[in-house]
Amino acid sequence: KEKKEGGEEEEEEEEEEEPEVIPQGTPLACEYVSDTSFLLTYDGPESKGIVYECSFTFKHALKELETHKSPIHFLRVSHSGRFLLTGAVDGMGALRPIAEGQADAGRFLSKCWRGNLHGLEGRLSGMSLDPGDGKLVTSGSDGNLFLFDISADFHHKVADQMSVDAANLKAAELARAEALKLEELKAIGDPIEQIGRASCR
Repeated sequence: KEKKEGGEEEEEEEEEEEPEVIPQGTPLACEYVSDTSFLLTYDGPESKGIVYECSFTFKHALKELETHKSPIHFLRVSHSGRFLLTGAVDGMGALRPIAEGQADAGRFLSKCWRGNLHGLEGRLSGMSLDPGDGKLVTSGSDGNLFLFDISADFHHKVADQMSVDAANLKAAELARAEALKLEELKAIGDPIEQIGRASCR
């Protein structure tokens, strides 16, 4: 606080940057994604249920995929490369579509399918899709092995969501580009104002 001559107090507001949250806990599962990135899960109170996309060259997570409410101890990309399979300790399994040909920011879709595949007491130990993504086989600590058929309607909904995500990603990129242009213009200054100043001299 700084006091003025009249006795009034003036407070200077400083912009405080939000502290970056670093995942805590024990790593449970990891999966190689590309030459530059991999996936990782933890069992910490704040990080459980989240899949972190990490970089081999950057120390902080690139993206957080909120997937489960319980720790994720099973993580795998399907044979086709079109789905991310995750299994949690509470028996919940999830399928998250992966967009082909997208950059890191848009590779994993915002929404995923979740299901209680082995009951609340059955820890999900394995998931696998066939090469055509038409059948899903799962195993659990309850001693059961299940085989599911993936309907054509599910794949249609995935395709629709991919279109929505791609449109949102493109809109976000355009917005960022416009923001950068505005920042560049502000840095250069108003040309009309500069001409006015020059004519007055």
